[in-house]
This record gives sequence, C-alpha cells and structure tokens, in this order.
Amino acid sequence: MVSFRHELARQAVHDALPAGRRLELHAALADALAAQPPRAGLLARRVHHAALAARPAEVCRLAPAAADEALQVSSRRAAVSLLTLAVDHAAAAEVPAGQRRDWLERLGRLRSSLQDVPGAQQAWQSALAMHETAGDAAGQVRCRANLALLLSPRPEALGHAQRARALGDTLAPGAERVLACYALAVALANGGQVAEALAPARAAVAAAEAVVGLPGQGSAALAALTQALSVCASVELSLASSAAGFAMLERSIALATEARLAEQAAAGWANLAGLCLMHGRYAQLAAAAARGLAHALAHDMDAAVSQLRLRQALGLIETGDWPQAEQVLAQLESAPGATDRTRATTAVARARLQALRGEANEAAAWQAHLAVALAGHTGICRRGRARLCGRGGLAARRCGAGGGAGAAGRAVRHRPLAARSPARLAAAQRATGRG
Repeated sequence: MVSFRHELARQAVHDALPAGRRLELHAALADALAAQPPRAGLLARRVHHAALAARPAEVCRLAPAAADEALQVSSRRAAVSLLTLAVDHAAAAEVPAGQRRDWLERLGRLRSSLQDVPGAQQAWQSALAMHETAGDAAGQVRCRANLALLLSPRPEALGHAQRARALGDTLAPGAERVLACYALAVALANGGQVAEALAPARAAVAAAEAVVGLPGQGSAALAALTQALSVCASVELSLASSAAGFAMLERSIALATEARLAEQAAAGWANLAGLCLMHGRYAQLAAAAARGLAHALAHDMDAAVSQLRLRQALGLIETGDWPQAEQVLAQLESAPGATDRTRATTAVARARLQALRGEANEAAAWQAHLAVALAGHTGICRRGRARLCGRGGLAARRCGAGGGAGAAGRAVRHRPLAARSPARLAAAQRATGRG
C-alpha cells in the first residue's frame, strides 16, 4: 500500500490513472479492508472505496451502519455523506423502495440539523413522492409535517402542516398524529397566529401522553412527547409568561436528555433561551444558553449552535455586557453554514450594539434593517411573539426575539436606542448578577 505526504499529491496520482485501473485499485482496497478486523472508521473507508469501485450493492449494505458509527462519535457531516452515498446508489443496487424512503427521511433529519435547508427539503420531498406512490399515509404525514417545520415561517409551511393534520386525523393514535398536531401549531405560531396555535399545541401534548407506553410505539412516542411539550410550552409562553409554561419546557428538556434524544434536547434549550429573552429572564437565559451550547457543540449541531448563540448575544446586549456580546456576534458571523436569516438577524444585533455604544446609528441603515425584518427575513420582529424551534429534522425556526412579519408602523422589539435607560440597564445587570 502506498502512502502520500500530501493529499494533493495523492489526488494528482489518482486522477492521472486510467479509469479502468482506478476501478481495479479501489476494488482491491475494498477487499483488503474487508479482511481487516473491525475498528473505528473502517466501515466508512470501505464504503468510500466500494463507491469508487462501482459496487452499488456493497455501498448500500455498508453505508447505513457506517453512518450509525459516525453518529456515535457525533460526526453528523460524515453520516450525511455516507447516507447520501447509499441513496445515490440505491437504484443501481435495486434497494427496496421502503428502505430508500427510510434513508431519505433520515437524511432529511440530519441535513436539517446541519442547517442544510435546501438539502433537507430535497430529501423530504423525495421521500414524500415515494410515500404518495406507495399510498403510505403515515409516511406522508411525517414528510409533510417535517417540511412544514423545516420551511416555517415561509407561506408554504402552513399548507404542508394543514395537509399533514388532515391526513393524521385518519390514522390510529401514534407518533405521526402527534407530529401533525405540533407541526400545525408551529406553522401557525411562526406565521403570526399564536392564539390559533394553542389548540393544536395542546392537542399534540394530549395525543402524545396517550400513546407513550403503548405497545409498538417505542422511542418514537417519547420523542413525540418531548417535542409536543416543547412546542406547547413555547406557544403558551409566547402568549403570557407563566411558571407552568416554563416548567413544561424544562420537563421536555429533561425527558429528551434522559432518553438521549439529542436533537429534541437541543430544540428545547433553544426555545427556553428564546423565551427567557422574550420575558426578560436574563439569568435563566444565560444558564440555558450555556448548557444548550455545550450540548449542541458536543453533538455537531450547527443549527442549534447558531440559534443559541443568537439568543445569547441578544441577552448580553440587553444586559449591557457588550464586550462579551461582541465576541458571540463574531462567532455567529464566522459560523460555517449559517443561514441567510441567521446572518441577517446577526447584522441587526450588531447594528444595535453599535448604536448603543454611540458608534453608528444611521436612519438609512435602520430603515434597511426594518424592511428586512418586516419581510420575515430575520428572527427579530414585533414584541410579543417568539418563533418556535423543533428538533433538527423537525426544526421550525427561531424563537428568540420574535417571529413573522408585521405592519411597518408596529414596534420592532430590537430597535436602536440612542439613549438607553440607565435604570433599566442597571436592573438588567442586577438580574444577571453584574449590577
């Protein structure tokens, strides 16, 4: 076996080989690796060489297990690459349609957790088309609900959620019915209809409580319960602060953590941090952001990291810890794969920080920020509403400062303040122990 000191050298030699010779070498490497004893990373290497040796059946046989291995060490990007190879080779390997649908759904969830919205949307839409061809109602509910959560607050999200709920009502009690209920709640809330979201949010919790522990439900029912609790609590807290609402949200996080449901736990931390920001609970926000970030970073979850850092930065600005806010904003601006919405919201937060410091406060710049916010392209909107966040593949968008678009004459929650109230700032600093 030949080794190279530099990847570019290896790639140059590889590309210079005739196509037939490359196939032979990769086939030989795949066979040699298959004879070796199991060790970390071996399956992924076997998949790689099987793909380059044009062995689709071998790719599809090994890639799902290799993706599982990657997830065990929190390498979501590697898992996505491996599952993508399985999906791409499935037709040539004549993989059964049901298995292909499962891979596409799994790929949709993973891509969502990495903020790859176009990739996740493509995976869910491909799975949906296959479920429709097969007449699989439960699969259609999962795909439409996840599309609603992924695309929220875009207008098409509500249509997917409504169709998921209508189809879910035809199913027996189970995780899919719960998913359809809370997807509708999220789509309504993120679209500005928070009061209307309360009924489906509560229906989701009731449906989830009813199926947990039933035969055949397994971990899916518990996952559905954690998500339903998180969404219901977030809707209720968007309408009014209450101890019961915060307790429900904390119960969701505790259940998800105990059951090792990493994505659900991350969504709960993001929702908790955002709602603490909304209600001025800055000490609790700081704690939730710190714990949530530790969790999300440990599990390679870009979307949750960005959401939590954004809430953390806004809370630091509110409490006058501007040097630390500057550091967090810098992390957001350099984050890999940040969405346009996250970048736009970060830009508004930075502009506010500059205005509070007396560095810049131009009317034209704020008019531009306001136009972007009112068009629904940031996570910052008028006071009193918070975007809800589901788990990775079930992720709806931002809670934090608000959600949706509103009339231009209505107040924007995070508007520039040329003269910050010293009394209010002092009170905020006391709330976080810095006064």
